[in-house]
Amino acid sequence: MIAAALTSCSGSAWSRVIESDVNFSHNVSGFINEGLGITGGYAGEVHYTIDGGKSWPEGEKKTLCRYAIDALPGGELIHAGNQGVVGISTDGRSWTKLETPIDGMAMLVNFFDRARGCTVDAKNNILLTEDGGSSWRRLNGPKIAGIIIAIEHFSEQGICIIDSQGNFYMTQNLGSSWTTSPLPCRENGIDTARLSGNSASMRFTDAMNGNIAVIALVGGSDKSRIVVLKTTDGAKSFTAEKISCRVNSSTELFLSPDSMYLTANGDNKIELFKNTAGVVK
Repeated sequence: MIAAALTSCSGSAWSRVIESDVNFSHNVSGFINEGLGITGGYAGEVHYTIDGGKSWPEGEKKTLCRYAIDALPGGELIHAGNQGVVGISTDGRSWTKLETPIDGMAMLVNFFDRARGCTVDAKNNILLTEDGGSSWRRLNGPKIAGIIIAIEHFSEQGICIIDSQGNFYMTQNLGSSWTTSPLPCRENGIDTARLSGNSASMRFTDAMNGNIAVIALVGGSDKSRIVVLKTTDGAKSFTAEKISCRVNSSTELFLSPDSMYLTANGDNKIELFKNTAGVVK
């Protein structure tokens, strides 16, 4: 089932443009635009769509379970998961495994470009590659109390993360130093302690300008929503837009590289929201 009509969302600039019911299991999903999207799931199962969710053929299965996805501005697609294996594709159908000697599981993944990227493993370590996945090293991360629920590699040396305590961290020198600031959680009904990895997604164009999408659980799912936080001063302050959506603590979010599209992934439903005000800078 596909619902393609625009549906307003709490008076914000975000509108639902796709609602796709799927009959296969998956852990994560994300649209890059209104045509191309991918999923990742159990035993390396991946699906892709090029028709806005009308059909989801299965892509090549070359890996174990997939827990995270990403995309580059040029359109290359990335997935990561069990045994730390990262795959990259240009169409969602055929995938190439990167040389990734990562122990355990990659729970989050984000690449700045084809050479530079990072993952977060099950032990909350940030792992960095600067040679397209041929080698990885552990990044000197900040001291945090909770798990990392989102990561963004926004420049050659810039990385930011969000933890389950509602804190935002940024480094502009690949971990030599970090700045920390709290997200406006309480005033926006966000309880990050109830969320899991991929329950938030963010994109930054530089150290000052970025967008963070995060699930806000308010009682039952009928009252829950997605909050999109926008900053233009390096996370010192934020403006917020709220999207009505049936979400829960396991719903996963994915912002497209240009922050124009936001995917909400449920058990059997994938929803795509578009910022109708234009590209979010």
